[in-house]
Amino acid sequence: MDRNRRIEKKLQHEFMPSFLRVTNNSHKHKGHPGAENSTPGESHYEIEILSVKLKDLSRLEAQQMVMDVLKDEFENGLHSVQLRVMAYV
Repeated sequence: MDRNRRIEKKLQHEFMPSFLRVTNNSHKHKGHPGAENSTPGESHYEIEILSVKLKDLSRLEAQQMVMDVLKDEFENGLHSVQLRVMAYV
């Protein structure tokens, strides 16, 4: 299973989001310092998530929860995540 699918699966399982988009932006960072230690083409991601489980948290708390779920991915080559936790209005 590629990293994109693993990230989606982990976030779906943990947060049951009503909206989740995981975008691989690794191609934009080719040659970027740190990317050379990652699985080729699987180093930089953008994540947009909307989940009731993150609703009452501060932005920092929500980001920390998401990053904690992805800890093993960071330990195994994920270099960067641009994270957007969307709010219910």
